[in-house]
Amino acid sequence: MKEALKEAKKAYEKLEVPVGAVIVKEGKIIARAHNVKEEKQDTTKHAEIIAIRESKQKT
Repeated sequence: MKEALKEAKKAYEKLEVPVGAVIVKEGKIIARAHNVKEEKQDTTKHAEIIAIRESKQKT
């Protein structure tokens, strides 16, 4: 949870909605992300979606 909060802080500092996401597999973080929807002007750039996409590349 601490790692997700760190990601949320990154979003907050970018004036985004402060959401962070972390995906864990077998006790190890395999993906992490924070919202960059406004920065990228892309409605698919939510933390959860970014983290899922990142994790799929590592599995």
